[in-house]
Amino acid sequence: MTHGKRIMILIVLLLAALGCYVIGLHLGALLFIVAGVLLECSFWLYLFYREQKK
Repeated sequence: MTHGKRIMILIVLLLAALGCYVIGLHLGALLFIVAGVLLECSFWLYLFYREQKK
């Protein structure tokens, strides 16, 4: 995977997590807060994930 594609995926994950947090806190909707947590976890896991060379 190219470096640019990896950065774009990380930015999308982070923005989606932040969007879910904002919606969840504004509406008091637990579903959006949980979705934000899951997206943020995906962001951090993907950030530190190293591709294994074959």
